[in-house]
Amino acid sequence: MKNRLFFTFLFCLGSILADEAPPQTSSKTPPPPCPFQSCTPFIPKSREVMVELFGECLFLQPNGSSLYYAVEAFPLDTSLDIPAVSPHWQVFEVTPNYSPAFNVGARVHFSDMDTSISANWERLFSSKKTSHTTQGVDEQMIGPIFDIGPGAHNFPEAKTTARFHFDQANLNFGQRFSAFSRFYPNFSAGGTF
Repeated sequence: MKNRLFFTFLFCLGSILADEAPPQTSSKTPPPPCPFQSCTPFIPKSREVMVELFGECLFLQPNGSSLYYAVEAFPLDTSLDIPAVSPHWQVFEVTPNYSPAFNVGARVHFSDMDTSISANWERLFSSKKTSHTTQGVDEQMIGPIFDIGPGAHNFPEAKTTARFHFDQANLNFGQRFSAFSRFYPNFSAGGTF
């Protein structure tokens, strides 16, 4: 502990002697000696404005909860002991592939006010086509989920296209505060379109 205080004292003394400020003619009292915990003189904040541009190349797979496009009904297997009204079908769903997307934006930081403003734009366009054809067996049919079963229209083929168009723009405002030593909370607010 004594070594630490001794080296801190030497560091402060060296800092004061290195400045070699010209003698002041005012009648004000000189500043107190450098404390042991912080020997760095106060430096006013600069009025810098920092601009940061950024971009990301993304590879995303869109998804959803309603991507079912057809149901294929099979003839009832009479060798099984099940009720005649039991459903015997397979549901088909379109699964989109991974698609390229991007996210670009800018951030402006005002250092003298500890304020930042950022904006970004994210975009994804994706499309997937798929189809299914029945095997042509008697009583085998395909159709939409809402129109399948006895009395429904009999379609031999089902086709679908799933398209995802996603655009999102964000604008955020951030303000940093100096609550106390080594604690700088940053509050932000923004909007999304």
